[in-house]
Amino acid sequence: MRNNKVLLIAMMAVMAVALLSPAASALGVTPGRTTIEFAPNSEHELSFDIINDQHKDVKVMIGIEGDAKDASMLLKERIIALKPDEERKKISYKLKMPKEFETPGTKEIRISITEMPDEKSDQPVTVGAMVGVITQVRIKVPEQGKYLQIEGIEVSEGQAGEYTTFLVPVNNLGTENINKVKANITILGPTNEPIATVETQEESLGPMKRAMLKAVWPANVNPGKYFAVAYVAYDEKTARAEKIFNVGKATIEILGIDTKNFQLGGIAKMDVSLKSNWNEKLDVFGQLLIKSLDMDVIGDVKTSTEELEPGREKVLSAYWDTAGVKEGKYYLTLRVNFGEGMYLEKQFETVLSLNGMSISPLGLTGKVTAGASGNKGLMIFLIVVLIIINVGWFVYMRKKKQ
Repeated sequence: MRNNKVLLIAMMAVMAVALLSPAASALGVTPGRTTIEFAPNSEHELSFDIINDQHKDVKVMIGIEGDAKDASMLLKERIIALKPDEERKKISYKLKMPKEFETPGTKEIRISITEMPDEKSDQPVTVGAMVGVITQVRIKVPEQGKYLQIEGIEVSEGQAGEYTTFLVPVNNLGTENINKVKANITILGPTNEPIATVETQEESLGPMKRAMLKAVWPANVNPGKYFAVAYVAYDEKTARAEKIFNVGKATIEILGIDTKNFQLGGIAKMDVSLKSNWNEKLDVFGQLLIKSLDMDVIGDVKTSTEELEPGREKVLSAYWDTAGVKEGKYYLTLRVNFGEGMYLEKQFETVLSLNGMSISPLGLTGKVTAGASGNKGLMIFLIVVLIIINVGWFVYMRKKKQ
């Protein structure tokens, strides 16, 4: 009887570990972003892959929106069916450029892939239950002379007393070289009083080239909302960008990024582990932006939108096609969107090898290695096994004494 009880405890422990393992996302798309340089009346043959991660029998609807209205896009089908044996499906389309755009800058086309409701199901369909992902097409339209575009301010938010990292991505959309570009970032308090100013490094930019300006600020302030203003000087011109950011505890905690069985050149499944510190349900989705050291975007992938229960953990999955990507160091920005207009953003450095991907927070000393979530699960399993062995040994010795 005692041995049966031990066996029952062991089975329940193994089942508990299995039930605690988070489920994967059902829908993905790769690449997350495609960037092309504008040429008058040019035609481009492009494609993206829809990822059917859970091998479902599903239909998806493709939608198109954005500000590149002068460009025409030819897509044969808007309703796509995926069978359980189709893990991925390639969708090809043509994009034709106009003779000219009215204004220079980066134009964007957003292609949404949304899972359609099951016609056989009797369950009511809600907007929150619809799974959708987006792939982007960006068109870089140059300007005669010197023209610098600031792509916003990226902030790696931290706790009070820790370092906050500011990244200012800049893009030379002009036809001439920019010899010097540098940013001063002023941090303002809740009543718009200046608290500190930090400087970035100085860079030079050729036509249609990008760079990342970086500055680090010791956030020795009280928790709360703050305001960053970046004044970017390039040669004899200036530009400006602004952003509200937080110092202190966020309602979402990033536990890690897991890329099991990573193979450079293949499709990398990137699992983002999150935990909610909020007391209500949150709709969350993640975006991972991978950039070269020259700030060229080589990967832009998004997860589907999922519900995160109060105080619970969740894994969001995104898919990155690493075909043509070389070994080396890259920047990685993870942005987790939740609630109404709220988000948490973290900056990382990542090193790619043929069989591995390591990730470390930018500007910090702690290191996160891909696969950490999997190691945590293995550790839990080993602890359970050790407990079972000890219980079994205790029962055996007690029975032997009797």
